Amino acid sequence: MSRILIIDDEEELVQLLADELRVKGHEVLTAYNGNTGIELAKQRPDLILLDVMMPGADGFTVCRTIREQVLCTILFLSAKQSEADRIRGLTLGGDDYILKPFKLQELLAKIDANLRREERAQYLNVEHKRMKLYFGKLRLDLKERLVQMDSEIGI
Repeated sequence: MSRILIIDDEEELVQLLADELRVKGHEVLTAYNGNTGIELAKQRPDLILLDVMMPGADGFTVCRTIREQVLCTILFLSAKQSEADRIRGLTLGGDDYILKPFKLQELLAKIDANLRREERAQYLNVEHKRMKLYFGKLRLDLKERLVQMDSEIGI
């Protein structure tokens, strides 16, 4: 089950998205302003849906702040349609910029695709200090020159 954080001041939209995501088996955290979203990001979500135009800290500020805390996917959801805004969102650390209004099923498909990509990336986990690479059940220990799956084989 993935944890998804929705940060948007449109309460009806947040509830619709939260309900749909919960039906799909996700844990959903919700914030109706940027400051609450920054606090909830400390709970390490797997994906964040982030509005740009909100009272208080806007989505760009929130993205810049939480990018220092989390590595998860950030999908902007915004009515701000200018190319400059889309580029700014991506430059600040967003992984996609989806324009409102959007098609719900398309957004859900993008969420699923991003979560699948994150899951695949976890199969390749590198321990920099110990020089170990993980590919699913396969482990390469570069420092010790070992390959391990069910049994060890020296390189």
